[in-house]
Amino acid sequence: MTALNPTIASVADAAIFVHCTPKQAKRLEALSSIVEVKAGYELTREGTTGLEFGVIIEGTATVSVGGREVATLGAGDHYGEVALLERLADPDHAVRIATVTAATDLRVAVMNVQEFATVLADLPEVAVAVRRAARERAAGTAAA
Repeated sequence: MTALNPTIASVADAAIFVHCTPKQAKRLEALSSIVEVKAGYELTREGTTGLEFGVIIEGTATVSVGGREVATLGAGDHYGEVALLERLADPDHAVRIATVTAATDLRVAVMNVQEFATVLADLPEVAVAVRRAARERAAGTAAA
């Protein structure tokens, strides 16, 4: 998890993508859409089907598991990769492992399942980083 920076410039500035080349960063930006979310909105709900991957551009969100707050995410942090990787492998077992709720108004770069799959297929180095982050989260060593 990164420090709670007030803002980052783009999805490519996320900690998970820190090793991307400029060409890879441009591809990530092309495959994501920036959305604005009001405080209190649930970005993900534990136990539901995962439909998107997101990187917080500005603002903060809380992560809870089993109703207990376990982390705070800020600019540059991401969520949703575990469920999307599971969905790509087995669509019937792709559930969120945590609830992520906007603590403040947010700007988020999001990718739907197809865009996320394209990133994994087109950018193998990025796919390795995403899978590593998912393994860490699934094992409980990282938030969201």
